[in-house]
Amino acid sequence: MLEEAASKETTAERFRQMVLHSEEIDLAIASNSKAPKDVLEQLAQSSNGGVRKAVASNANTPAEVLLGLGAEFPAELLANPIFNLMLLANPTLLKEMPRATLVGILKLSDIRESYAIFALNHCWERDVLIAILSNHIDIWNKWRGKRREIRQIDLSEVDLKLANLSKANLIGMDLSKTNLSEANLQGANLEGVNLEEVDLLGANLESANLRGVNLFKADLSMANLESANLESANLPKAILKYVNLKSANLVRANLVRANLSEAYLE
Repeated sequence: MLEEAASKETTAERFRQMVLHSEEIDLAIASNSKAPKDVLEQLAQSSNGGVRKAVASNANTPAEVLLGLGAEFPAELLANPIFNLMLLANPTLLKEMPRATLVGILKLSDIRESYAIFALNHCWERDVLIAILSNHIDIWNKWRGKRREIRQIDLSEVDLKLANLSKANLIGMDLSKTNLSEANLQGANLEGVNLEEVDLLGANLESANLRGVNLFKADLSMANLESANLESANLPKAILKYVNLKSANLVRANLVRANLSEAYLE
């Protein structure tokens, strides 16, 4: 039966008779490009991840089923030869697909730049923006450089702990109450950003541009702000315990009632 499941000569009716006989048989059918669409749709519900992955890779899988599986298997979706044909037939496919699938695609390290740019121009849901910002800084910065009129991007109260945002263009964004603890923001441009009550515990902000930022009640404990530009920054009631402020620019910064205990200010 396993040989039949893998054979390109097997009839559609025989596939229907064999499906769900065993996981081994199901995997062979799911990997067979001659398997009928209704059988592949049935196998997309399998409890076996390997079977579902094979269905996502199968060019004969119905488009709707394929897009549904894309959230779990985005790399297989992109590698499926039918995906490019789907895009050609529907140029707005990225916008219309399940958002979880789009986010899964955008989290992949190696994607076409056009996918990310399309998402930035047409899909402004927070999880979409976070996926691009966290995984494709170069594309994000290029887009923001071309769309200078877009400043009010709201990513307040999101979790970006440990995020690598080195050299990111975050100008004018709202990141209030966001968790940026232990994030890498070295050399990032945060000019005019709202960082009210943000968590920057242990974050690396070396050489970052924080000119004019709002850091009211922000927690920057143990953060590295060496050589950072904090000119005209607003830091009342901010927590800066054990902060490294070596060579930082604090000209006209408002530090009223800020906690600077054990801060390094040389």
